[in-house]
Amino acid sequence: MKNGNKVRVKFKLDKHRFVVLEVEEEKLPIVRENNREVSRNEKRETRHESMYSLETLSETKGIERPDEKIDIEEQIIERETITERNERLYAAVHKLSPRQQAIIQKVYFEEKSQREVSKELGVTESAISIQLARAIEKMKKFLEK
Repeated sequence: MKNGNKVRVKFKLDKHRFVVLEVEEEKLPIVRENNREVSRNEKRETRHESMYSLETLSETKGIERPDEKIDIEEQIIERETITERNERLYAAVHKLSPRQQAIIQKVYFEEKSQREVSKELGVTESAISIQLARAIEKMKKFLEK
């Protein structure tokens, strides 16, 4: 294996997910081709889904449309509930110390393991575990109010 320069790239897993990898420059075309293929598949799915309208299904197969008013109202309520919950959660995170915020960010939003975070911050894994537990406890107390 050549000892080439490594580059950080986003590797698409699907429409909403990707991972950041370090790959050798020679492998960049493979990553780019994967990302293009995932994008192509997303476009194919979108075209395929748009070919089937509710009216067509209703006319050809006798499928009845559900009561849309109830569904829309439930969706609005659900979105508002999620928004309120997220606002409270972000407010709770902002009550934490900058270090605790960084640990929460890395573990829950960047989906890094405690081991990875400990190496990145230059502390022991148990220190990360303790800080994480304290941060969660502090957030719980704030959210219970």
